Amino acid sequence: MNQLKKIEHDNRKVISLLSSGVFLIIWITWFLLSKDSAPIVYEGSLSSVRKFVGGVILLKLTAVMFFLIYKEILNRLYIVFAFAFIFIFVGGFFKFYSLIDAFFSIDFSAVSLLLGMGIISAVLEQTGFFDSIAYKVYDFSKESHLRVFVLFCFISYILSLVFNNIAVIIAIVPITLSMSALMMFDPRPFIIAEIISSNIGASSTMIGDFPNMLMSTQAGLGFNEFFVFMTPICMILFGVFLFYFDLNVVKFMPKVSQIDKKLNLKSAKVDIKIIKPKISFREHTAINASILILFLVILILIISKNIGLNPAIVALSGALSLFFFCGLNKKQIAKKIYFDDILFFIGLFVIIGGIKASGFFKDISNILMFISIGKPLVLALMIMWLSALFTYLLNSWISILFLVPIVLSLNLITPHNMIWWALSLGVLAGSISTSGNINTRVAILLTEKFNSKYKISPEEEDKALLNKNFSKICLLLTFIFLFISTIYIIGFYILSSY
Repeated sequence: MNQLKKIEHDNRKVISLLSSGVFLIIWITWFLLSKDSAPIVYEGSLSSVRKFVGGVILLKLTAVMFFLIYKEILNRLYIVFAFAFIFIFVGGFFKFYSLIDAFFSIDFSAVSLLLGMGIISAVLEQTGFFDSIAYKVYDFSKESHLRVFVLFCFISYILSLVFNNIAVIIAIVPITLSMSALMMFDPRPFIIAEIISSNIGASSTMIGDFPNMLMSTQAGLGFNEFFVFMTPICMILFGVFLFYFDLNVVKFMPKVSQIDKKLNLKSAKVDIKIIKPKISFREHTAINASILILFLVILILIISKNIGLNPAIVALSGALSLFFFCGLNKKQIAKKIYFDDILFFIGLFVIIGGIKASGFFKDISNILMFISIGKPLVLALMIMWLSALFTYLLNSWISILFLVPIVLSLNLITPHNMIWWALSLGVLAGSISTSGNINTRVAILLTEKFNSKYKISPEEEDKALLNKNFSKICLLLTFIFLFISTIYIIGFYILSSY
């Protein structure tokens, strides 16, 4: 609990500091642009040796940055913004990356799309909408372990199609933990299953998660294309996942006596009640307005590509109108919007822009083209498996920021944007086995908070949400997803050739 408060306190401090820094950068950029400045182009003076040396330094700095983030030595926002300024300094010293270049490297369309969908999710979270749905699922489950498993996975999948999957996890996990104490079952396989279900749902649509939002803005992919090419395969993967988890996890869960021995529930001061959320008339009105706005946003997104409308403008306009006219406490809603994640991505965009300016991504794309002999199918499969590996080592949000520029540097036209669906499926498969994803970290914090509140003291080996046994199970599921996705991409390519 103390750790959670410390993290929240650090986040508030860093958001205020970094917000000031962001506005300072914007002001400096505006000042420079007002003098008819333009991104610096160094003609002739930039030697290949200087660019190579600068690029090597940036890559080493990137490795150090990720090491610091992984070790959690400091708040990740401090780390990313510190390295962003270092990247600008190094790029300026070697004359291939300036402050203005850094500003234009930020994908404001992706950031706006993320912010817009985040605001809609925050308003619904403030109304108790997600808590209400979670309670109804609990009430319908009738204390059946299998029914709890299937229903909570299904609702996690459905909600994550259009809502921020972090908000979904925040609503689902606490009730899962409470039910586990009341019904005497191990909550870990259920929570992991809910996280995976949420990841699959988020990968199914353009607005489900940041990786798809970034691909849509960078590659010009529309809402309909994600629905046609990603939703069906993700539904198949979701069905395979349910069967796999039921076969390998749920049927072999410990008995009640073993659960009590592991979690010490009887000896704990457990007085747990699952209370039905009370929603006021004003909150009901806000829920109806949110659903109406979301419906209109999705409707406009469906036709946005045909009428040349930017999806980010659609999402942000709808979200801001909901935010200002929903009738709820604005400060409470703002607290539920993940501004720290948005600032984190802004910093990463600056870092990615520096690496891109060094020519590293172009070199990697040339190597991939050489290995694949320029064959689109081979290249798509390579991208899919490499993205799964990078996501497993880092997380889905960071890996996609590095992989999208590489795919763009290929300048390869594939049938129906096949290479982008391969990238999305690879990121999805890799996200299953990693504990570094934000929704997994949120679930871990919620579990620790629950154990601390109710004095539940699991044995040391059972404290980890992703222990060795579950990690092995999830890793095998990753390869199953990759195998199915490989068949899908091959079949996709064959059918597109006719």
